[in-house]
Amino acid sequence: MACEVTRVPTMLMLPFVLLAQNGATGSKRCDHKELRSADGLVDCSSLDFHFDPLSATEIKAVAKAVSSGEIRVFICRGCEIGAAGMEVLGPALLSQDSIDFLTLREDTLGASGANYLAQLLNQSNELSGLDLRGAGLEKDDSALAAALRHPDSALEILNLKYSGMGPVGAAEVAAALAVNKELQWLDLSFTSLGDEGAAVLAASLAERDEPLSLHLEDKSLGEGAGRQKSPLRTRPSCMGMEPLHRLRWPAPLA
Repeated sequence: MACEVTRVPTMLMLPFVLLAQNGATGSKRCDHKELRSADGLVDCSSLDFHFDPLSATEIKAVAKAVSSGEIRVFICRGCEIGAAGMEVLGPALLSQDSIDFLTLREDTLGASGANYLAQLLNQSNELSGLDLRGAGLEKDDSALAAALRHPDSALEILNLKYSGMGPVGAAEVAAALAVNKELQWLDLSFTSLGDEGAAVLAASLAERDEPLSLHLEDKSLGEGAGRQKSPLRTRPSCMGMEPLHRLRWPAPLA
């Protein structure tokens, strides 16, 4: 297997740039200002909320906008949706297939959130990017890993850094890479992957012909007296260590 460092494909360009260039479609980016206005989230093609908690009523309004099937990019960082909010937002996400990029960061989504996101991955033909950094997933939840094995998965970018996923879930994600041929960029940093998970990851990479840009920072690799070095440090693999700031994403991944 030939290994190569890959750059992010043109198809993964910043969605907001694409929306801005496609002004003929009447694209409209909405944030808290529109959400809290008299008109609300009307004719929005992207939602962008940053570090301003959403009330229960606002989560319902966002869910309604998502259900419209008009939203292509949905970013929610520090919105404090939580597991309870995902019971409202989750069904809305499952009712549409228009979102290309979804960011739910710095939250406490829990097992409920992970299950809804796994269902979304299982059914969506459009979702190509999922950013769950600091999402507060249930430790060792395997729902997302199972979804990565779906034969029709369209996901190309997955950020699980500080996601709350533990070593079991991270190892299952690593194992899924052997059968998932679409994923092109993955961050498993600080998921406590450990040396056993690293061995699974190395084996999966060895089975892939498709290049994968992998970002992995984890103190659990190669720790402990008498341990051998991590398999990821001692054998070549197809890991293009793409700097995070170079990735064209609707919000910085780092």
